[in-house]
Amino acid sequence: MCLRKMSLDIHTGKSKVNAEKIHPALSFDESIHELFFLHEKKLICKYPLFLKMQDYYQDAYYPNGEIESLMSEIDKLRQEMKDKDSCTFLEKFIELCNMALLRKDNIYCFSD
Repeated sequence: MCLRKMSLDIHTGKSKVNAEKIHPALSFDESIHELFFLHEKKLICKYPLFLKMQDYYQDAYYPNGEIESLMSEIDKLRQEMKDKDSCTFLEKFIELCNMALLRKDNIYCFSD
C-alpha cells in the first residue's frame, strides 16, 4: 500500500466554488509546511497573513485586497529563510500572488 502525502493546495479564483474546480496552482507539502510552522515558528509569527496557513488541516482565504500585503510578507520572509526549498516555494508563491492580482482573483488554500 502506498501512502499519499498530504498537501495544502493553493488555488486562485473569483470565488471558492470557482477555485475548487481548478487544478491547484501551487501545493504546500507537509515537509515545507513543517519547516515554516515548526522549525521557524518564531520567525513566522511576524507575518500574520502568512500565519493563516498555520493549521495544515484548515482552509485559508486571502481576498484580492490582502494579496499585496501577503506578497510583502512573503518577500520579507524569503529574505530571512536560509533553506533553499523554502525559498523556492516562496518565490513560486509570489508569482502566484502576482497572477492573482492581475486577474483580480482571490487566493484559496484547501487542505486535503
